[in-house]
Amino acid sequence: MYLLYADESGNTGTDLDNNQQPIFVLAGILVNDKNWHKINNKFNKGKIEILPILENY
Repeated sequence: MYLLYADESGNTGTDLDNNQQPIFVLAGILVNDKNWHKINNKFNKGKIEILPILENY
């Protein structure tokens, strides 16, 4: 089985012609369920390296 996480950024709703929000981004990651713990741990380590204050989040 695979797990998919998708997220969007750059738009606050259905007003797709809003000139104040000219960029819309959709991104995702697909991982095998057997590997997601390993990948999650790597993401968490990277997050803490960038912003140590996030260690408990």
